[in-house]
Amino acid sequence: MSIPGLLFLLASYLPIIVESAISLDFDVLTHEMEPRFDKRDTLNTAIKLQKNVYLTNLTIGSSKDEVVVSIDTGSSELWVMSQNVQCATVDQLHAENAPNIPNIFNDLDEEYSCKANGTFDYENSTTYKYINDDFSIAFADGSAAIGQYGRDDVSVGNVTIEGLKFGVATASSIDFGILGIKHNERYDNFISLLKKQGYIDTAQYSIYLNDQKGTILFGGVDNNKYQGELATTHMENSGIHIKDVSLSGDKTTSIQSQLQYVIFDTGSTFSTLPSDWIKVIGESINGTYNNDEQAYEVPCESTNEVFFNFKVGNTTLNVSVSDLIINNERTNGKCYLGVMDESLIGGTIFGSDILKHFYVVFNLDDDKLSIAPVSTSDDASDTESSSSENRFSNRSEASTNNIRTMLYAYCMSLIPLSIYVFVLY
Repeated sequence: MSIPGLLFLLASYLPIIVESAISLDFDVLTHEMEPRFDKRDTLNTAIKLQKNVYLTNLTIGSSKDEVVVSIDTGSSELWVMSQNVQCATVDQLHAENAPNIPNIFNDLDEEYSCKANGTFDYENSTTYKYINDDFSIAFADGSAAIGQYGRDDVSVGNVTIEGLKFGVATASSIDFGILGIKHNERYDNFISLLKKQGYIDTAQYSIYLNDQKGTILFGGVDNNKYQGELATTHMENSGIHIKDVSLSGDKTTSIQSQLQYVIFDTGSTFSTLPSDWIKVIGESINGTYNNDEQAYEVPCESTNEVFFNFKVGNTTLNVSVSDLIINNERTNGKCYLGVMDESLIGGTIFGSDILKHFYVVFNLDDDKLSIAPVSTSDDASDTESSSSENRFSNRSEASTNNIRTMLYAYCMSLIPLSIYVFVLY
């Protein structure tokens, strides 16, 4: 996992009350403050961006331990590091038979501490209840974590979820935990308990992100965070069907007209596409396939005039191909098309490199996903609550605790590989 140094964020919170919602935005500066929100029907919190990954702070248990986790729409569980977690390298704790991720897509770094982003001392929390169930998870880059399950109170800002089930890692080759917010069929997870415990009326969340600021809104939609109309379609397992995939620029090139199932995953830094899509995109920008890197090496000059297009329903959406080009310390000054062959992972994924260009609404109650181009303006929020009533609760004051958090570059993909076996040397 690549570590570009310590980054600190200062959340500049300016509460904007619109009808029944409070919007709390943040800017990327030089320090960081705990995300805060204060709401009943819509729950809105700031999220931090590093390597196109959504990060937020949690407080757990009676001991009020503070941890940083990645918000992941592609998984459904919360898990965090225990205080006595054993930090391992991927060689020491890994998923057997994990795919060989090309070097330019692999952000893993052996010199890290899995405790750097906070740990949970479950032995010191009087509200923690052990569950006799082993926790284990593995990811496409080979990293893994093992431990136990338990229940405790988990707070985001001033909203506290009581008795949430989550994993507590006692060994990990990953640097921080994950807050999975997709639907969990086995038990009530974070988003389910937000609704059951009365914080929101619909199990729904909306995600906004650009290169400097981000917001996740539970239970509502902020109409000023997107352009035009939201395109809505049926969602299955955090994914939807798109169609009419094409490139446009000096000419339009059809890539695929029939439906293609795509997972929308904020936990994946890079997208994965079918090999024939990658070939068309790479060759359209004068790329040459590099067998060693398993990616198209492309000219580093701008490719702003080439767009990757797809349809959701009858709405055409697009991303500039230039936003899919990578040039980092692993590419040795060369530029590559930064999308991976889906055969490595086993499915087509739109990661945060694509999703940051869109405002996306996940409605888990109705199994609907809505999407529109993200707004580039900083206008005041215009928030619609998912509730049929116009309720507002001011039951707690915004937190003023400052939390200094070390943020690290995140690994490529958080698609769980449950069939893999953990090996700890």
